[in-house]
Amino acid sequence: GLQRKFGEVTIARNDRAGTVPEPESRRFMAAVRQVKQVVDPDGSELDLHDTGCDLEFYPRAFGGQSFDKGSGLLCLDKKLQLHIADGPNLICGDAPSDISLIVAALRLMCGDRMVDIWQERILHEEDPEQSLDDEDVERIEEPDEQLSEEDMEQQLREEAERKGEEEEEERAARQAAARLAVLFVVSRKNVNYAAATEPQAGPMQVADRVKAWCKLSGAQCVLVPSSDALVASLACYANRVASKSVLSRRLTKSTPMTY
Repeated sequence: GLQRKFGEVTIARNDRAGTVPEPESRRFMAAVRQVKQVVDPDGSELDLHDTGCDLEFYPRAFGGQSFDKGSGLLCLDKKLQLHIADGPNLICGDAPSDISLIVAALRLMCGDRMVDIWQERILHEEDPEQSLDDEDVERIEEPDEQLSEEDMEQQLREEAERKGEEEEEERAARQAAARLAVLFVVSRKNVNYAAATEPQAGPMQVADRVKAWCKLSGAQCVLVPSSDALVASLACYANRVASKSVLSRRLTKSTPMTY
């Protein structure tokens, strides 16, 4: 199916049950990529992301940066004065492109600097060797100066103060992020319920990346196996808050809540 959305176009090449044979799905994906190549040969206007089930097209902003769902969230917060920074906030998603919503919300709630630090840590988990190479380059570029004992002590004091300030900043950021709840739909075959800090083999899967962001930031995170489970969870929460069924008759103490 073809979905025309605000900010993107999604074309399905398979479903979660994999009912389309993989060779046919890949043939269709190749045909779509050929059309994109004709329309945007240098890749400066469109960005294409394959979720495994869908092909998602995004327009590129000035400078080649993709306009994603997180960009839309930032624009809506500014235009409608949603005060996302104050929380509490609930984000629901079921695709890799929805992770940008989590990142954007954290930027508003915790600040760009801390989110950039968390992003670097996630990238380090994905590719530790690359991170080590970058650190080696930085060490090579640093001048090898002989410091006096007094200068060394001063440097250590400044480093300790800087570390203390960073720890306090992260504590405040995690306290703010605790007002963010994430409900994410991940099909059972793609879920790794192990801790997000465990070593990853290659690039992170969607569930691992969602867990990593929530674990680092302190956001509340629940992975659900289907969209039906997500809707049922939201209905249960709405019923409890409203003390009645949001879809049917009013609830009483003797009336069981069914969903």
